[in-house]
Amino acid sequence: MTPTEQELACLHVDVLALLARVELGLGVAEQQNRATARRTRVLEEQAQRTAQSSIFGARNSTEVARDEARLAAAGTTTPNPQVGAGEVGVVG
Repeated sequence: MTPTEQELACLHVDVLALLARVELGLGVAEQQNRATARRTRVLEEQAQRTAQSSIFGARNSTEVARDEARLAAAGTTTPNPQVGAGEVGVVG
């Protein structure tokens, strides 16, 4: 392999690595956006339930704990998304 071909091969590998990082970064951003949307939806449901407390009565401690758990779960993302890793050729 000539030095020019070697340099081109190295650049090709660098571009592929950069592409993989960008795709994974986009996947993480997409997951964070979905988590934010889920969290917003849960907050809206909780606000609606609070607004209807005159109809259904005040929430008890079990319902409050369940709502807090739902809110915490809605805001989390998967730390290692397997689908995205498989798409870029990374084997887990």
